[in-house]
Amino acid sequence: MSIHSVLEQAGLTGNEAKVYLALLDLGSALAGEITKKCGVNRTNVYDALDRLIEKGMASFVIQNNRKYFEATPTEQILHHLDEQENELHQKKKAVQGILHDLSSRRVLGKQPVEATVYKGRKGLRSVTEDILREKKELYVFGATGRFVEEFGHYAEQWHLRRGQLGIPINIIFHEKARSA
Repeated sequence: MSIHSVLEQAGLTGNEAKVYLALLDLGSALAGEITKKCGVNRTNVYDALDRLIEKGMASFVIQNNRKYFEATPTEQILHHLDEQENELHQKKKAVQGILHDLSSRRVLGKQPVEATVYKGRKGLRSVTEDILREKKELYVFGATGRFVEEFGHYAEQWHLRRGQLGIPINIIFHEKARSA
């Protein structure tokens, strides 16, 4: 995984990551030098610099009426992630506080739902969590073992939780799939 993509995972935009890396390489630099180094439009460089300063990952000094920008110590990335984690925790607490109100506002149709369609990895994960929440016997048709292949550790933990909750699983498959 590239440094650029790790910075994006840490919450920086693509341009912010380019500008931050340019700042690390250049040390104290003018916006024009940063623009040349990272290949980002000058206006976008200024926008990225403003956001990096807000995140505490860049600073500037004025010398001879010119702004010189530089990266703050790289440990600031971890501080930024800690702040994001704290903000996420606060948001989660706020949502948990209104969850009951939100649930009571959910209007269900007059006829019961016969099927719900989930799509992709997140959809499958939602289904597996629903199974644990409902605590009802599970029936699987045509098992291929891809759940464990796709989800690895999560699948193992899910099966442990399922077993602890006493949720039985019934699997119908072709005999040739037994060895798979």
